[in-house]
Amino acid sequence: MKELFDNKRILLVVAHPDDELLGVGGTIHKLKTLFNATITVVILGEGITSRSNMRDIKKWENELKRHRSNIEDAKKILGYDELSLHSFPDIDLIAFPY
Repeated sequence: MKELFDNKRILLVVAHPDDELLGVGGTIHKLKTLFNATITVVILGEGITSRSNMRDIKKWENELKRHRSNIEDAKKILGYDELSLHSFPDIDLIAFPY
């Protein structure tokens, strides 16, 4: 198993903030600590504004700031190397044209 993951580059793409933590957080930590993998996490949705009937980023500005800070804290705890945060609306990811 060591030769399979040792020093590999891994890209993890998730739809929502906390998917990387709750979904594969243990695996990320293990790949980083046991196999010295380089891990990049991409989070597509911003995770907050879908809690309202209308997407109003200004209304959620403070919560989004705190949310991003929590995501950075989770990154430090899990130990992955890079984070790419995007601001797509959570619930409407499927509605975006390709």
